[in-house]
Amino acid sequence: MTIEQELELSYYQQVADIDAEHCVYLVQDSRTKQFYVKKLLTVYNADIYRYLQAHPIANTPRIHLTVEKDNVVTVIEEYIPGDTLEDVLSKKKTLPEAEALRIAGKLCVILADFHHCKPAIVNRDIKPSNIKIAADGSVKLLDMNAAKWSNNQSDKDTMLLGTQGYAAPEQYGFG
Repeated sequence: MTIEQELELSYYQQVADIDAEHCVYLVQDSRTKQFYVKKLLTVYNADIYRYLQAHPIANTPRIHLTVEKDNVVTVIEEYIPGDTLEDVLSKKKTLPEAEALRIAGKLCVILADFHHCKPAIVNRDIKPSNIKIAADGSVKLLDMNAAKWSNNQSDKDTMLLGTQGYAAPEQYGFG
């Protein structure tokens, strides 16, 4: 980590825990007063985060800073207010068919953008808690921690990541 990166990180002051168990925090930039999400990751692909910082994908959190030190990457990304799909489903139990199709269609557009990268990016952890429904009704895909570059030469992942029950079948050799 350079002195410049340390200085940049020092501007982001922790405001609240989002998920302390997984080292995810709400932070505020002391210069601009904007809110961001700070993640401390020990399992990650720093190249994916650097790529997404340079080439943002619509309807995903904008990556503002990626700093790697001692096998931990610190990511500062856009804070997106709203409820996760998991929150919505816990309140409503089900969604009207038209709403479920709208959300699925928006997710397909986001995933298509990932798959059009060169090489394609595979998310590997799409689940209701990683889908945010913003106040304006827009659909956002969160959490790129398990993302990886696509490798067409392999029909099985080299590392199992993601959440059981949501992880892609190719992780288990069912390409």
